[in-house]
Amino acid sequence: MISRPPTIYVDPGVQYAGWCRGDHGVLTAAGKIDRQDFRSLVAWMAKRVVVEQPWGVKEISLARGAKGSTLQDILELTLAAGEYAGSFDQRVYQHPYPAPKPIRHERALEALDRHELARLPPQKTYRQHTLCAVYMFLRDVGRIVA
Repeated sequence: MISRPPTIYVDPGVQYAGWCRGDHGVLTAAGKIDRQDFRSLVAWMAKRVVVEQPWGVKEISLARGAKGSTLQDILELTLAAGEYAGSFDQRVYQHPYPAPKPIRHERALEALDRHELARLPPQKTYRQHTLCAVYMFLRDVGRIVA
């Protein structure tokens, strides 16, 4: 395991973010928070942040009912990611991992101990956003390798 100083991990959103705090390899807090509350309620907890970098414009296929993201979506998300990171002395932007979200979330849940699991929000929708940040934390400290 890699020992990191207190760090906030952020899965950014335009309106809200999934986040967690890791301290020397241990998950100490996690949740989903509105963008306007992030600076006052979360950013003070650490000097270092790891933010998932927005990427990938996808074509929208209305005929197939698939969702996609436009260039405008990515630009808005990029601005939000910069705002989340701007509150910290040390910033790291990280591309999303190639594994699909359900697999990342499952791996994250399996890697947490019972004390860490208790720090996750109980609401299913909050957990979906939070687990992306938790997965980044676990990868950053070497608790998950794949």
